[in-house]
Amino acid sequence: MPVYRAGLVDRNGSEQPRKPMFEKPENIRGDDWRAEQDRFWSTVWWAGVCFTHEEARAVVDGTVKSPGRGAFGRYPGAAKDVAHMPWLDGMLVLDFDRKAYDVGTGFVVDADGSARLAPQIIKFGRDDLYREAAVRGMKAEELDDYLDSWTEHTKSNGQHVVLYQHPELRLEKTLHHRNEYRVDVIAGPFTWRACAPTPGYGVLLDKPVKVAAYRLVELIMELNRDLPPVGGRLMEQARAHFDKVHRAAFTGNRGGIHSVADSSLMARWRAAVLHVVHLGNEYGSWNRRIYWAACRYGETGWAYDKTERDILAAAQPWDDRQRRGAIATLRNGFEAGAR
Repeated sequence: MPVYRAGLVDRNGSEQPRKPMFEKPENIRGDDWRAEQDRFWSTVWWAGVCFTHEEARAVVDGTVKSPGRGAFGRYPGAAKDVAHMPWLDGMLVLDFDRKAYDVGTGFVVDADGSARLAPQIIKFGRDDLYREAAVRGMKAEELDDYLDSWTEHTKSNGQHVVLYQHPELRLEKTLHHRNEYRVDVIAGPFTWRACAPTPGYGVLLDKPVKVAAYRLVELIMELNRDLPPVGGRLMEQARAHFDKVHRAAFTGNRGGIHSVADSSLMARWRAAVLHVVHLGNEYGSWNRRIYWAACRYGETGWAYDKTERDILAAAQPWDDRQRRGAIATLRNGFEAGAR
């Protein structure tokens, strides 16, 4: 396993969604002993902590007792998840998603006339990259070589391929899905991913971390620039419709909160926001659409409980873990919009 520079995130059974343990040092107010301690550990968190695989396992298991091991000692004895921050090590991570889609009505008729639930179509981000690379003249064998680096599987059965940044062509921001292209690139400052040995994550390919090939980085940049956004024309139409309704329903900006211009349009405004979330649920970039919608609710003065009910109904998380992740994203977006 690579020696990651990473931080830790709280984990309290299955009920606590992952989140950074600390705010940035400059955002921690006060001058009492608790604030001073939080600023110290916050500095450690954002600077990164080096650890070995064995130490990481002890952290995840909650068996580390020594407070002398950087942020590991913040809550000694409490199990934590490991969060890799690629930008600290000059790395990037290709996040290949696995998505399942229902087909038509969701049912098929067998030869005997009986109906049964149709199997879902499974799409893999890694296949999307190979398809787009082939269209642009890159052979599969060439891409195989580029991706022959440390690889982990994720909780959702996706893959994380870890690479060092190319010294002459660096990705300085995190990139997200495009239409029919289910690949994220985790590369921006202050972005992080859960990684092995966090429960649900494991090693698929135990190889040294390679330097990203120049041609691979070029390809990633080209795809992110040229491929249409997720949902393509449908998403563009939905956003254009929202913009039109929003301009009619709200006016100005008073202390960060928009003023209502026409209260009769509130139902249409909510429907326009939630339609974008629903399209994200169907076509991808689910988290981004949830965050965007929560920002819109926050900046227009809606109550948080109403915001959460509306957006979760449109997002349709399919299990408790996905629901908790959606709520964490939703809260962040709502707070950002309300500032």
